[in-house]
Amino acid sequence: MKIHALIFCSILCITNTSHPMEIIKKIKAKKGHKQHTNNYKHPIITDLLVTQRMLENSIFPKDITTQIQQFCIQLRNKDFENSFPFLDTWDDFAIPRYYHYYLSPQQITCLQKYFSLKDTIINENRITICYSLERKDYKTIFITIPIEIRQYLTRLPQSYNQLALPSNIDVNGCKKLVTTGWGIRGPYRKIEFIIPEEH
Repeated sequence: MKIHALIFCSILCITNTSHPMEIIKKIKAKKGHKQHTNNYKHPIITDLLVTQRMLENSIFPKDITTQIQQFCIQLRNKDFENSFPFLDTWDDFAIPRYYHYYLSPQQITCLQKYFSLKDTIINENRITICYSLERKDYKTIFITIPIEIRQYLTRLPQSYNQLALPSNIDVNGCKKLVTTGWGIRGPYRKIEFIIPEEH
């Protein structure tokens, strides 16, 4: 029973509400190293680093340590499943669930905005349906999303594979990101590649 209580207490220490990034910063400050804002930006990596640090000199056996780290991963998975409102769309693009480990909170929010807006482009009697973003700052964040995830976003969602679409309709066929919003001259629409690295 005591072991279960220790595991439970350890897990509580590494949940989202405990701000593990602050622990990392304090550890690095004590060592006298320069702090880089880009280090440890992915929450799952931060959690695992904090857990590792907490357990380095602990009295826990190795199997208990491994179990605590697995609980950490399971908590992250559950948190993502419960908090990401477009999980069905994520799955429709066939993005592996564990890829959320590689996203910062800002990138996850950006993907939520992306999935929430479907855009229709009519050009030379051809209709293209794709997802879009409302603001330029989201576009800046979007480009920082790992290319492995953005590659999935250039493919046809699985749900459309079963539909008999007219020949003049593309779904994500343009492989482009549409950014809309309001500027000094009024509304604007900018179309760019989802993966500009390939162009």
